[in-house]
Amino acid sequence: MNLARLALHGDQTAEKLVMNSIDYVIKAAHHFKHTRPVFMIWKTLKIIKKETEPDTGDEKMLRVSMPV
Repeated sequence: MNLARLALHGDQTAEKLVMNSIDYVIKAAHHFKHTRPVFMIWKTLKIIKKETEPDTGDEKMLRVSMPV
């Protein structure tokens, strides 16, 4: 979201990154049927942890490995 905000405010690098990632994000959304797991590896779309337990703090923490 912050990257998209930067792009909207004229940051050329941010805009390029957002535009270049849209196809992959759509692919991931379709792969997971629009319900993204909490912990995953973005490069392979491998699920590490599908759900969180209520009140453990996991729902606030997001650890992902972004593709390069």
